[in-house]
Amino acid sequence: LCVKHKGSKEDKHGPTAEFGDAVYDVTVEYTAWSSLFFANAELLGTVLARAAVEPGVRWVVLSFERVADVDPTAAEALLEGALEIRAAGRVLAITRAGAPVVRLLDRYGLFEVIDRTSVYPSNRAAEAAYRQASGL
Repeated sequence: LCVKHKGSKEDKHGPTAEFGDAVYDVTVEYTAWSSLFFANAELLGTVLARAAVEPGVRWVVLSFERVADVDPTAAEALLEGALEIRAAGRVLAITRAGAPVVRLLDRYGLFEVIDRTSVYPSNRAAEAAYRQASGL
């Protein structure tokens, strides 16, 4: 798993993150650059645990454009991370996931932890939802 962390750079105003060309102070976006499986499950769990406690964060966005498969070990790490994020009062959103991956996430029970409406077809759609939820 190669994770590209977009945003959450510290500055004098706290953590910021980018959605496209816009910058917000309460979101972080991670891009998974490969399928999720046992060999990268620990890293996935670490990334999500860190996002759950990062100061000022309200939304954690996972871009799954390049994720073609999720195995049970990675699904468990994703579920545990989703629970931590939810317990911290934050939103976990998934973008760009293909239908087969969404079906796997459903089978693994992810939608018992996050709202199914937190899966967006694009980063722009997630940005719009974030803006609406935040009153921006």
